[in-house]
Amino acid sequence: MPKEVESSIEEINAIPILSDRDYDWVWEYAKFRFNQSISDMNRADEKANSLIKFAIYGLGAFWALLVYFIKESSLSPANAFNLCIVLGLACLFLSGTSCICCLLPVRRLLPCGEELAIQFINENPEVSRRPRGRFGLGLKACSDFQERAATEKSWRVLIGFILLLVSFALLSFGVYSWMLLWKI
Repeated sequence: MPKEVESSIEEINAIPILSDRDYDWVWEYAKFRFNQSISDMNRADEKANSLIKFAIYGLGAFWALLVYFIKESSLSPANAFNLCIVLGLACLFLSGTSCICCLLPVRRLLPCGEELAIQFINENPEVSRRPRGRFGLGLKACSDFQERAATEKSWRVLIGFILLLVSFALLSFGVYSWMLLWKI
């Protein structure tokens, strides 16, 4: 078990759950936060998917433009590339790589299973609120883990988007300077 998970379990078990308190609202709140963190992760995945599509479309448009200009000017492809185009392609590659990293499966901390909940209730029959409170804290740990992963993915998507913008600017400038140089 990873140390992060073990420390979360230790933190959860260190919180006292008193038998004379009502923890039902904690359970509802924990479910709400867990669903919110899952939807944050899904939104980050959708943004990464969209960014990859933009990167592929941009590469396709650049490739079609480059092939057209090389054909019209009858230059060799080696003469057609300049520093801006090479840097633009590198940024486009890094943007795509950043988004692909976002889409890789993330190790997720999942809530405890129903078997453990039943076992906990069976071991604590006199206090039925304790299991719900304890499992609410378990959902809290899962939500925290998911939120950190979603934030990390969102930063990667933002970096990928910035790289995509830089790549489009460099590619545009590179093609424009190439056109001016070869008077196309």
